[in-house]
Amino acid sequence: MEHIMNNVPDYIVKVQDAYKTYSDFSFSKTEVFKGLNMTVEKGSIYALLGPSGCGKTSLLKCIIGQSQIDAGEITLKVQNRSKIGYMPQDLALVDEITIKETLNYYGWIYGIRGKKLEERKKILFSFLEVPSEHKKVMHLSGGQKRRVSLCLALVHDPDLLILDEPTVGIDPVLSSSIWQFLLELSNEKNKTVILTTHYIEEARQSNKVGMMRGGVLVAEGEALSIMDQHGCNTLEEAFIKLSYIQESEENDIRENMPKPSGKPKLPLQDKKLISFNGFMGYFLKSLYSFKYSSLGWFLLFFLPISTCIMFQYSIGRSPRGLVVGIVNEELSLQHGNCNKFSNLTCFPAFCGYLPLLEKKDIIVVFFNDTATALTNIVENKIHGVMYIPENFTESLQERLYKGMRTSENAVEQSEITVWVDTTNKVIADFLKNTIYFTFFDYLKQLSLMCQWTVSHSLLPIQYNEAIYGKSVTEFSEFSVPGVILMMQFFLPVAYMIPILQDKRSGIIARSLISGLTHLEILAAYTAMTTILFLVQTACNVVTLYGIYGHVFEGSATLAFMLLFLVGFNGLCFGMFVVVFCDRELLAAFMTLGVMVCNGVLCGLFWTPEGMHPILQSIDWILPLTLGSNAYRSITMRAWSLSHPVIYNGFLSIILWILIFCFATYGLIKLKKGSWS
Repeated sequence: MEHIMNNVPDYIVKVQDAYKTYSDFSFSKTEVFKGLNMTVEKGSIYALLGPSGCGKTSLLKCIIGQSQIDAGEITLKVQNRSKIGYMPQDLALVDEITIKETLNYYGWIYGIRGKKLEERKKILFSFLEVPSEHKKVMHLSGGQKRRVSLCLALVHDPDLLILDEPTVGIDPVLSSSIWQFLLELSNEKNKTVILTTHYIEEARQSNKVGMMRGGVLVAEGEALSIMDQHGCNTLEEAFIKLSYIQESEENDIRENMPKPSGKPKLPLQDKKLISFNGFMGYFLKSLYSFKYSSLGWFLLFFLPISTCIMFQYSIGRSPRGLVVGIVNEELSLQHGNCNKFSNLTCFPAFCGYLPLLEKKDIIVVFFNDTATALTNIVENKIHGVMYIPENFTESLQERLYKGMRTSENAVEQSEITVWVDTTNKVIADFLKNTIYFTFFDYLKQLSLMCQWTVSHSLLPIQYNEAIYGKSVTEFSEFSVPGVILMMQFFLPVAYMIPILQDKRSGIIARSLISGLTHLEILAAYTAMTTILFLVQTACNVVTLYGIYGHVFEGSATLAFMLLFLVGFNGLCFGMFVVVFCDRELLAAFMTLGVMVCNGVLCGLFWTPEGMHPILQSIDWILPLTLGSNAYRSITMRAWSLSHPVIYNGFLSIILWILIFCFATYGLIKLKKGSWS
């Protein structure tokens, strides 16, 4: 009796009474497994057969822990994921990198490097006929990619090999070679192989066949035994016969199917959070991908530098070359122009005022009457019109000397009438301010050069030197911190988007099955992205402050610390986006929405004091509001960390980093540990 028990084959995978359903958008459930039972003996080759959509791939994913059954039990007798070699049906290869770099990536994950890796590559490349290892994956044919994918599953010499359609798309000679290799692994090295295949007859070479249809195995056993039992000459004939039998019994199966009672544990419970090998593997993979990425290099150098240059020459500069029409009745009455008068400063008065306007880059065009000038405004040929009455100089002099005793006619004749097109507020405000303040400059000039008594006519307001910043400044100085912080926050998000591509192509899933953890993936990409946004920060700072000389009065160290935290905050937001979203388009819309809200509401380009009170009440909560105030105060006011505005800015950014990190962790938990 004891001798008989010792001859019982030891299983390595056992599935008992497995049930699984999928829900679609209409909330209807599709049954995938209906009490499925399956046993795979150690050191054997198990071929799983069945039509497309019958659940073969779903079963493999449940066995390796990528998916979870609703009820039942899956027992897996391997120590950890590094003992499993997995080849997915969709290959899941990084197209942009070379075969050598791909093997290096998985070598790090499995802890195989140096001579050991080279020895494995030599063996595998030889029998799989892998092309030159310096060739990029994207340049391989479908069959060559499948060979490389199989090579990755075998590189670490696993105890359990799970292959989803390993011979699809390759020539029969290579297919036969692969089967011989698998038989050698099973017979001589006691390795276990589970594979799916569309080619039913090739499954006759396996030790055991499982025929899957309608969520159950309609037959399981040796191929010849199944054929003999049902009186068939081929496996395909036997499968068809069994399918007809199952079809007639399907109603009874559904009636007797028990309801699932709670979800079981995953077959593999790896407790590892992070390791150096896993971190370095994904870091190198990210580095390899970036090396060949034109978009990555564009984002790193050209985009930030070109954005700074475009900002410098397009946003915040005072308007140049504005055209103003002049209707001067005083000169028309005297049939002359300003060039005919020797004393241009004092008489006629407007001739002294005009050069000061032209110094402000105002282009003047003379008209004979106001009707023609106003028509030119309507036709958008000029931006404004100034009308000078016929007795302007004489009336202005009387007004300056007599003050309150000036006659009504002199008051009327001493006024310059201005029409401005206000549809463009920036141009209209600039013209109004230029015309107004330039006239006061002219009055000061009269006081000095013509001895006119004008001091009492000036406004009783005197502007001293600015406490912070320049006395005369442009809007661009206010906008520079906004431009830097906007790029600092959102470019790291763009660097995180490739993780979505890895998710969609199955690379993340295959990496997790190979032994990587979510934390290792996020940590590696965080390190990679941190290096990139530090380079980007240097580009922004050198361009705007070093080359264009914008105001920077405070501590460079403090400003850099704040910029680093803003960039890291953007990186954490990017991690949340890639875990939350499944497609690049959804991530792009989500990022764009947050970008618009931050740009409009966070005070980057417009002061919050100009917003609606309701918006002001929530403005301070947003990720960049307090940070932008702090950065502007560091660079333009030279405030230190002890000032409340500065340390509140730092605390706000740190708080948002924690919020994004905990939200990302919560999403991973909500998705039951898998966001791939």
